[in-house]
Amino acid sequence: MFADDVDFSKMKEYCEENDTYGYGRLLKNQPITSIDDIRNCQVLCRQHHIEKGTGIHELTYSAWLMQKLAKAGCDPVPQNGQTVEQVLDGMKALEC
Repeated sequence: MFADDVDFSKMKEYCEENDTYGYGRLLKNQPITSIDDIRNCQVLCRQHHIEKGTGIHELTYSAWLMQKLAKAGCDPVPQNGQTVEQVLDGMKALEC
């Protein structure tokens, strides 16, 4: 939805810093001219793409990323079937 507002030089820099699959390094000398450039794509399972509560379209980037980076048992994002209270109680019990 923001395709017309993208500064492609900034996008290229970001994609080279956050180079999930290595395309930023491989294509470093080629400009980015579309938001659909392979360097700007990340394959996600359904749960982490569009599911309510856990998908990238439902959360801020930092909250979405914590689902992967959190210490064991300390994920602050409620997963399917969990309430916020259950997550907070579990984190408190583990001293997260």
